[in-house]
Amino acid sequence: MLKEELRTHTTYSGRRRFFTFPIMVFIFSTIFSLSLKRLLEETSLEQLILLSMAGAFIYGVGVGSFGFMGKQYIEKRYGTRNYIVAMPALLPLTYRQTFLAMYLRDSIFYIGLVLLPAIGGLLVAAPFAGLRVTSILLFFAGAVLSFQIGTSLSFLGSTLYTRSVPVFIAFTSGVIALVFLGGVMELFDVALIVPSLGFQFSVPPLGADYAHAALFAGAGVLSVAVMTGLSLWLIRFHFVSRDVRYESLLPRYIERFRSSGKYQDIVGKEFVDIRRSGTIGKMFFSFVLPLVFLSFTSWFVNTGLNIAVGFNTVF
Repeated sequence: MLKEELRTHTTYSGRRRFFTFPIMVFIFSTIFSLSLKRLLEETSLEQLILLSMAGAFIYGVGVGSFGFMGKQYIEKRYGTRNYIVAMPALLPLTYRQTFLAMYLRDSIFYIGLVLLPAIGGLLVAAPFAGLRVTSILLFFAGAVLSFQIGTSLSFLGSTLYTRSVPVFIAFTSGVIALVFLGGVMELFDVALIVPSLGFQFSVPPLGADYAHAALFAGAGVLSVAVMTGLSLWLIRFHFVSRDVRYESLLPRYIERFRSSGKYQDIVGKEFVDIRRSGTIGKMFFSFVLPLVFLSFTSWFVNTGLNIAVGFNTVF
């Protein structure tokens, strides 16, 4: 599955471009670490670490939504290829085994793609920036735990979506409400939602309460295990394809796009395909929702943390 994921990415971008990405992450992490003292003149170490943990959590949320793809993985072929996750249709495996393997694959793959190069940059710069190796390794443990909590949460949410859209809406609304009440309104410690924050703030360089750190780490691992277990239990393995009938739309759409000149037949056909394939809904979930979440994150950083960060839709 790791080879499959690598092949999927390199097919779109090429091996050279793909492997350039972790190298760039390593370089930027090194530069960031070397300029850390200057950065700390403008903001605190606590705020930087909080932003880093939040970034790892959001990264995990983006990676773990493969539950949305269950129907496509199982029922469709992509060109001449299919996915290993669909192999239970042919081999004596269960879908829970293959989806668990896919969860582990994405965890290993994306930790290696981003988090490991980032930590590598910190370790290289440590002697020059006055950073302790033990603190960096503990920071890496907290980032991995934040990433896994986000991945498991997203996996559970996307699995709920395949079962019931109203339940999915209620679940995501509840998560957003908890983040707002804990992170923005400060009605309770946000570490109760993301235990990796409590772990990170209990170990060096921010603290030395190892009992609390172990408690938060255990809570984080338990939450990952529970959410992943629920996701595997709820995942759908059999999708019923409906016999859908449509009214004749092509003549109307061809007439609507007369301004396209000699291409009006092609443009009209494309828009009919867009309407019937549900692409608009997929575009909404893949673009608008992340944009809304980024806007909320920007507002939280500027208002809740009092860190001036410029943000607009072009950015």
